[in-house]
Amino acid sequence: MQTIIITSFLSLFLSSAMANTWLCSHPQACNLVRDYIHSTQAPLPTLKKAISVVKDPHHIEPNAKEIKAMYQADNFITAPMSLNPWAKSVLKMRREKKSKVIELKVSADTSAAKAHFWLYPDVACQLWQQVHAQLKLAPSEPNCPYQLKYSQALKETRPIIISHDALIPFFQALGFTAYAMKGSGHHEEPKPKQVKLISDTVSSSKQVIWIEENNIHFPHSIEKLQRPNDIVIEIDSNGDFPGDMMAPLKGLIQKLEGLSNVES
Repeated sequence: MQTIIITSFLSLFLSSAMANTWLCSHPQACNLVRDYIHSTQAPLPTLKKAISVVKDPHHIEPNAKEIKAMYQADNFITAPMSLNPWAKSVLKMRREKKSKVIELKVSADTSAAKAHFWLYPDVACQLWQQVHAQLKLAPSEPNCPYQLKYSQALKETRPIIISHDALIPFFQALGFTAYAMKGSGHHEEPKPKQVKLISDTVSSSKQVIWIEENNIHFPHSIEKLQRPNDIVIEIDSNGDFPGDMMAPLKGLIQKLEGLSNVES
């Protein structure tokens, strides 16, 4: 009987999925849901980014046309709210009319930085579980495909200064000495105490590694501390849809592994 019920549900989903339009509040939420549905071998619905512009998610604000589309979509998928707090009002409107939503949440003890789930495989797999629980397109949860093995290959003693504070937990987990300007690229200027900390770190180090997000730049007061012998790495930590959800993390790891070939 259970098999018949599951088969009937899947048949209903498969018959309507291709005609449906699902909008995602963040491109990586689309990638996550696409990967899950693909793992179940079910046909994909039409997945689209709710906002066409791709940049630092904290800077994104939908326009009136995009909000209307999110309200009218067959399904609406939200990334964790700390990435797109504006989505709360869309969720409220959709729930009032009993529309379908897939809300991805991080636990209360998860830092705001780790809400950038595509940079943290453990968090990505937690959200994978949530997608399965809400869609249930397979009798059992498919294996999460996001675990990466890399920590043994990465060793770095030079201090790392980052323009995007969402990467701090990543570097801390690897045992690196890393600093980030809280609010860098988020319309905030660093406080004098923060500038002094970075300045003292640079002065006391023979060489520093600067990692700059292509959409989140260092404030001028910090950027001018860079020296000719320092290493500057540019990264894209946002990613896009359609694409490999883990590409930003894989790209960062590849660049970090390449640092072992650069003499300090």
